Amino acid sequence: MHQPPQIAGCKTIVLATPPGRDGSICKEVLYCAKKAGVTHILKAGGAQAISAMAWGTSSCPKVEKFFGPGNQYVTAAKMILQNSEAMVSIDMPAGPSELLVIADRHANPVHIAADLLSQAEHGPDSQVVLVIAGDGVNVDAILAEVSKQCDSLPRGEFASKSLGHSFVQLLHHFSSYCTIVVATAQFEQLQYNCSSYYIVIVTSYSNYCIITATTCSSYCTVVAATVY
Repeated sequence: MHQPPQIAGCKTIVLATPPGRDGSICKEVLYCAKKAGVTHILKAGGAQAISAMAWGTSSCPKVEKFFGPGNQYVTAAKMILQNSEAMVSIDMPAGPSELLVIADRHANPVHIAADLLSQAEHGPDSQVVLVIAGDGVNVDAILAEVSKQCDSLPRGEFASKSLGHSFVQLLHHFSSYCTIVVATAQFEQLQYNCSSYYIVIVTSYSNYCIITATTCSSYCTVVAATVY
């Protein structure tokens, strides 16, 4: 998301990210912010951060355009402010967070759990789907790791509610789970019109999966394929 402001030649780029309990920002975020050319970091998240950037404060510059999805409150704030005297524009009214992970027996349960929870913790209306490709996958180990990591998350309560309407799909052939991916992408596009839909691929058949993910791009606003 750092590319649009860089292409436009923006001299001021503000990143909003909630700090930890000690008021610090994690080093990974700071590193990415520096690489992206961020000039200001607002230690806040949610609708309050959107409002601060839209109107400007004594410590936060006013922005002209928002990039990046958020939960239902962030989306509501963006849509309200784009029609207000704040005179800001937005990228799109993103729907709830969705993630589909495709994994085979070579995938690390720790990585799979982390990927699933990275979207599930966004809010109780989020949904994540795990597609098991082929035999030999220890599903119990993956679910146990999800439960373990969820219990340690500051937003574990939200992630737990999201997991309540998420599911695991067991498939034995590549053609079957490719059909699932395309069908799911079509549904998300119809449901939210401009949803941000993410696909994480954790299999040994990376080239095949990337081609499949690419075919979904006509149905999804965003398709992100990560191969381990």
